Amino acid sequence: MGLKRIIKNSFLFKLLNKYHVRERIRLFRDRKKMDEFALKGESVIKNVHRVLMQSGNKFFVDAGTLMGIYRDGRLLKRDMDVDMGIVINDQDEVLKIRQLLIDNGFELKLVFSTPNNGYIQDAFDYDGIRVDMCYFKESSNNTYCYILYDGDKIIKMTFSRIEKTRLLKFGDQLVSIPDNSEKYLEERYGETWRVPDPFFKYWEAPCVTHEDGLGLCEHID
Repeated sequence: MGLKRIIKNSFLFKLLNKYHVRERIRLFRDRKKMDEFALKGESVIKNVHRVLMQSGNKFFVDAGTLMGIYRDGRLLKRDMDVDMGIVINDQDEVLKIRQLLIDNGFELKLVFSTPNNGYIQDAFDYDGIRVDMCYFKESSNNTYCYILYDGDKIIKMTFSRIEKTRLLKFGDQLVSIPDNSEKYLEERYGETWRVPDPFFKYWEAPCVTHEDGLGLCEHID
């Protein structure tokens, strides 16, 4: 048995997990980032929409950003970044979208990829706020994406097909959301998605399947 598995099976590690100690420390440590996001988040979302409208691709606020706007009518109190989803047909579209954002003042910070799927996500900085751009694909029945967790492990998130998006009023702007947002949020967060859970683990979501192999996170200087 490897050292990492021994640690994970230890009583102390299980106790720390049970009481979400690491998550509580992170929330305390990142309080300043949360305050900054509360001030700038709406403005950053507006600029993301302005740029992505030029792409011609179907896009929407995603994950915690969608949860906050759709469920609460505001950004989540403990959030620190903007989550966006955009549907692509091929890797060339990723390069086009990436360059479009860079040309409009977004600084590329991280590039996520897997051996079988190419680029799956980019992370940008805009006015000190992180913007995660997740690249979705479509099949006849589903919309799906790949994400990394725990450094390099790969998960696939599969949702009912997002046939179209619609605009929802948020503050003084309109944001793009999946037309089937309630179903999407239930598939992503479970039937209790209307109840806030600050310790939710995205890699344990109902829509998740764990993939073989390892992904790569590249830091851009």
